[in-house]
Amino acid sequence: MGRVYAFFRRWRVHGLIAEFHDRLRGTVREREGREPEPTAGIIDAQSVRAAATVPAASRGYDGGKKVPGRKRHIVTDTLGLLLVVAVTAADIGDRDAAAGLLMRLRRLHRDISLVWADGGYTGGLAAGAETSSLRPWRSSSAPTTWQGSWCCRGGGWQSARARG
Repeated sequence: MGRVYAFFRRWRVHGLIAEFHDRLRGTVREREGREPEPTAGIIDAQSVRAAATVPAASRGYDGGKKVPGRKRHIVTDTLGLLLVVAVTAADIGDRDAAAGLLMRLRRLHRDISLVWADGGYTGGLAAGAETSSLRPWRSSSAPTTWQGSWCCRGGGWQSARARG
């Protein structure tokens, strides 16, 4: 077992784990009849209880869901394959984590031009998109956007309800 872990550590240090993941994602996408690089994504967050062994400094309390622990923020492609992830204390809001997550997404996946998000991403993120590197993004008018959802195409956010 020690030898296997030694390989894993070496691969992780050299960035090979991420490389393997990206190649596998591209292969799966091609088998599904898609381009290897996605052009759309979905962002969401989930609060999870933290074990007692998790340091208190990295835990928080999600008042909306009444969950003490951590929150994982992820962006997937439309097949549900992972693109970027961030783990924060549960008291970090979706909008606050999304700004950095979307900038990382833009840096790692330049072909992304549309990201769907739920109502937890309203407010300050829209204003931030206007002044950040997300500026070139435009609101989506995609028919697949459901009532009350939020999306950005290229870099601004707009409610589906506001678009009619």
